[in-house]
Amino acid sequence: MVAIINLVANGGFETGDLSGWSAVNVRVTPEYPHSGNFSARFPYGAATASLSQTIPINGGDNFQLHLALGKTGIQLSPRMFITISYLDDNNNTVGNALNMEIPYGSIGGTSGWRKVLQITEMAPTGATQMLLVIRKPVSAINAPFVFVDDVALLSFTANGTGGPTGPTGATGPTGATGPTGATGPTGATGPTGPTGPTGPTGPTGVLAF
Repeated sequence: MVAIINLVANGGFETGDLSGWSAVNVRVTPEYPHSGNFSARFPYGAATASLSQTIPINGGDNFQLHLALGKTGIQLSPRMFITISYLDDNNNTVGNALNMEIPYGSIGGTSGWRKVLQITEMAPTGATQMLLVIRKPVSAINAPFVFVDDVALLSFTANGTGGPTGPTGATGPTGATGPTGATGPTGATGPTGPTGPTGPTGPTGVLAF
């Protein structure tokens, strides 16, 4: 059995606020959700804005990022950036998981929402956190509202975390003796050894008359 865990807190903004997130110039609104009742709205016009969240992880893992981006109005959408960095316990960056640009004009259209699915790079051994940032840079003065919803960072684990290796089991019984193999060929005759020393002369026999 595989457990699928969303590591993002309040990824659908269904609390009706920005609980779990750090935000600059972003608000939660019910006016244009992708699912549920709420989404996060980035401002129109030139203003910059960002959403970020720090998420505990285990080193050696990698993840799937899912989110949906939408807009309103007829103006083309501004550029957006999505980055994920790996951090250690002291909030030092120890690796880059994802660095993605959403190009100008690529949100909206006939579907209304752009869905993002990205696989991260593997976390280095020293990583204990991820920093997820969704950012709108300085944009055109007529840039439309951009909406973010259903943010998920998925970790896949089989039956949870593996436990330690158990003790070695007892040795099983000795199996039955197999059949005797065929007799091999007779080897070559070795060389004749050296002649031994002459033995002592035996006693003289008795003369018969």
